[in-house]
Amino acid sequence: MANIRDRPIVSIVNSLSSSACTRAGSRLNNLIFGNRHAEQDGYSSLGRSRAMNGSPQASLRSLIDGLGEESEQLHRVGDQVLRLNLKPDDLKLWHDTHAAMLEPGNVLLACESDGCPLEATRLTWVVGAAIRSAAVNSPSDAGALLKRLGISDSLADAIPGHCPGVGDDIPWAFYLERHGWLTACPILPVT
Repeated sequence: MANIRDRPIVSIVNSLSSSACTRAGSRLNNLIFGNRHAEQDGYSSLGRSRAMNGSPQASLRSLIDGLGEESEQLHRVGDQVLRLNLKPDDLKLWHDTHAAMLEPGNVLLACESDGCPLEATRLTWVVGAAIRSAAVNSPSDAGALLKRLGISDSLADAIPGHCPGVGDDIPWAFYLERHGWLTACPILPVT
């Protein structure tokens, strides 16, 4: 695999089969723009007219549409990487985790520990992690929380520009992946 520095600022990786991508893209687009399943899962549905006005749902749809047959997107932030994960299996996993929580917030975090205050732990990879929930009031609050969990200022400050609806009306999960990249996955209803 080529060094991340050799790639364009935004690179697409990890292809899905064409039919799997089509199914996943159709499901995600239906969820973002609303249908009865999304309403039953507690997510507001938005018509195309509002989505065309720059809503987080429209931004997420644009992101998904831009992936084509891909399910990930990498963004270089200085010498670090923000990975957006839209793999159908991972979307379902985070949805199920969020739905199983007694008091789910709008941010899920893979942390080193659940036996201390949230700010006393650090973000880590998912395997063996304590999945913790937090409620933030804005995109900048989401970035500030990630900074308190050990994410660099520049990477945390990039979150609002790459994660539509974070800290607002689209919940997101954050964790580190094996290369040390910060990974973000939207939590959407799964049909």
